[in-house]
Amino acid sequence: MLRHRLPSSVVMVAWLLLMLWLDARAAAAGWLPGGVLVLGVFAPFAYGASREIAVLFAAVGRTVGAATLGGGAAAGLLVALVGAAALAAGHAGDAAAGDGHADALLVTLGLVSVGMGWAVLLGCSRSRSAERALALVAGFAVGFLFIGLLTGSWLWVRALSPAPFMVLAMLVVKSCDVGAYFTGRYLGRHKLILWLSPGKTREGLAGGMTLAGLIAAALWWATDAGGADSTLPEVALWVVFACGAVLGLAGQVGDLFASALKRAAGVKDFARTIPGFGGVMDVGDSVLLAGPLVAVLLRLAEAGLFA
Repeated sequence: MLRHRLPSSVVMVAWLLLMLWLDARAAAAGWLPGGVLVLGVFAPFAYGASREIAVLFAAVGRTVGAATLGGGAAAGLLVALVGAAALAAGHAGDAAAGDGHADALLVTLGLVSVGMGWAVLLGCSRSRSAERALALVAGFAVGFLFIGLLTGSWLWVRALSPAPFMVLAMLVVKSCDVGAYFTGRYLGRHKLILWLSPGKTREGLAGGMTLAGLIAAALWWATDAGGADSTLPEVALWVVFACGAVLGLAGQVGDLFASALKRAAGVKDFARTIPGFGGVMDVGDSVLLAGPLVAVLLRLAEAGLFA
């Protein structure tokens, strides 16, 4: 398993770093707003996640096409991107641009809502089935909220912080998986949720959260984040540790949520797309729920709550 996971991890991390580097260069040169090129990572993820969740719907007897889920995911990413532009303008102190982007966000939400309504009416008129209409609504909503907005929430993190911070925040979330695995393997005695994920233990969760907090504090100190030359707000190390532990917990909740979906569908992995991991959702499940939380923590830090 490890011999497959390591090359896959290197490729995925390298692609993410490349897109972030290009995104930072394009934003600095004024060619594109920050975050646009990061869609080079998030769009393929959303596409793969839409296909995988469509299979789960089919496994429980609900026919929801990958196109419906993908359309919702695309709409969610678009809304997240417009919201990121508004956050970036506000973060830079450009009130006029922030108001303009906020208006654009409202218009985008309105267009998405109208578009979903027309799609449902069209699908219902063709099939003459209320069940089909409900399936369209459910598929679009899952794609929009679960895939599009949660994935796109990392664009908000990109808007509020330097480009490398997004990768470091993801590393903190994923480090909880590593800490939970090894702590649970050697010290685990009490099952966390036996019926849902038999391999997870309370000791493993505690160890994972502790490692995530330590990694967060170490990265914050090593990169001088919040220092005099940093664009990030000043935050005490113990607060960074606590935030890292909370992010690790959010990642584990996301992993458990994905496990519940797979158990309901009777499958072990979402797919066999990525060697050593399974599907794209098996890789990204722990970071989905953490994205909005990272953005909220950054905003709270900016407001001086952690000073």
